[in-house]
Amino acid sequence: MNTSKIILIFLFVFDLFFLVLSVNHYYLIFLGSVSHLFVMVINLIFLVLWAILRKLKGSLIFLCFFVGIAVILFQAFLYTLTPKTYDSITSPLGIEKLYIAHSNFSLGETSYSYNFYQRKGYIFMKELVDQNKHLVTRDNPPEDAADMDIKMLGLYAPHWKNEKEVSFNSRQGTITIYLE
Repeated sequence: MNTSKIILIFLFVFDLFFLVLSVNHYYLIFLGSVSHLFVMVINLIFLVLWAILRKLKGSLIFLCFFVGIAVILFQAFLYTLTPKTYDSITSPLGIEKLYIAHSNFSLGETSYSYNFYQRKGYIFMKELVDQNKHLVTRDNPPEDAADMDIKMLGLYAPHWKNEKEVSFNSRQGTITIYLE
């Protein structure tokens, strides 16, 4: 088997792995919300390597490389518009760990978005899709905007009822998250 076939098989397995993870709402903890950018960069690198090994025309490789870079830069730009920040809390006994991805967007009123993930093993986290929250407010106090995501949810003082249930006293009421 030649090197170009090995590269294509690797890319197929790599993409299939991340597709199966994504469909099942699993993510790698160390990648967080940039996992799609990671997959795109790896694909671009290996496809350019494959094209070079196949001895395709240099102008075609050059064109595809710069189109790929443009797509990745556009995705990175979109990410910078609404970046997600990750925080985590650990249950009192240390058995469970909950990751909270939060971001906000303000245009007259501020929308806060919270996605909750439960740690599964050492490198995976599973999104608790049905428990994601979206809070909207118009009366934000003039404080540091970076801390408002945390204060709005009440992340500073989580209340663990047991190892599978945690509550937050948000500015808009109590939010309870149930872990699997």
